[in-house]
Amino acid sequence: MKVGIISNWCNRGQAVVSRYIRLIFEEAGHETFVLARPTNPTSPSGSYIEEEDEVWKVPNLTHGSAFEMPKQEYVAWAKGTGVEVVFCDMNMQFKELAAVRDLGVCTIGRFVWERFAAGHAEKAKKGYEIIYSLHRGEQRRYREEYGIESPLVRFGCFPDIAGPTAPKRAQAVYFIFHGGLQGPRKPIEKTLEAFRRVRDPGIRLIIKSQGVREDSENVDLGDDPRVEHIVQDMPYDEYHALFSSCHVCLAPSRWEGLGVHLYEAISYGMPTISNDIPPINEVLVHGRSGLLVRSVRSGQRPNGLPIFDPDVDHLAECIAELSDPARVKAMEETTRAERARLTWEHTRRDYLALAHEGGTGC
Repeated sequence: MKVGIISNWCNRGQAVVSRYIRLIFEEAGHETFVLARPTNPTSPSGSYIEEEDEVWKVPNLTHGSAFEMPKQEYVAWAKGTGVEVVFCDMNMQFKELAAVRDLGVCTIGRFVWERFAAGHAEKAKKGYEIIYSLHRGEQRRYREEYGIESPLVRFGCFPDIAGPTAPKRAQAVYFIFHGGLQGPRKPIEKTLEAFRRVRDPGIRLIIKSQGVREDSENVDLGDDPRVEHIVQDMPYDEYHALFSSCHVCLAPSRWEGLGVHLYEAISYGMPTISNDIPPINEVLVHGRSGLLVRSVRSGQRPNGLPIFDPDVDHLAECIAELSDPARVKAMEETTRAERARLTWEHTRRDYLALAHEGGTGC
């Protein structure tokens, strides 16, 4: 089968998932083709496709002309490659994808639930044969609010990340805050406040971001020498070396789409502190793979998805609990055991089943 992937193609969550999907089909003996969409020009490092890092250099890779590509470009790529099934992630060019579907190609996709709204539902049904989900909260929302029956793909821990890629840092317990592009989803100020309430001199915090959006909260390091802010879009291996050298993933979030970093942390055997909200509480098990923080509803997204802030008092308590090296060590063991529940074999089987359904006419 010829399988197409249309996605951003750089070190971002959507593209990381798409790269993993491509590997599933490649390893199963299918021929794969990637149409790389440049990143949104309004985002940090806009209109970008990764060309230097080796992990993004794959066979049959076509660079798209723009984030919003014209219909004829989609159609020419589909005809030229002969793809039978196409997977998309967060692609809202519904008319263009409908044109690909009209060629007899099965179009399959998903969306981050914080951006998908009622006004998208009917257009999405025309553009996509199958709209699938990567967590149960997303699946319920598709069904209950939009009338879309969405098959669930059980996402898991990618096998290439099977453990630490760098020695653990010594002399302190290191927390790493996954900042991404530092948008409004990240409660940076509340996280810093909670961390500073824990006076333990034996802890450190690295805030690691790829970039900084204009609507990001301020990262005020103040006079606390325990806190470091790194803003750098690192190569894949360098990023994983930094991440896995730390002891605790500190990842509060006001909402979450999938949370690739949560699965990465479990793969490392690294406990995570994050909000007790879906889909985070579908991935993390409180007391085993991390600590789930009480959350307070503070608003909603334009599409109605609730926004939650972490309770600062409880967040500080959770940071204090995992400031104890013995507690971290114990939770590392139970975190590693969670890999069996989140096995990549489930993910592999579910994606291959979707492709088989698509390849036989959806």
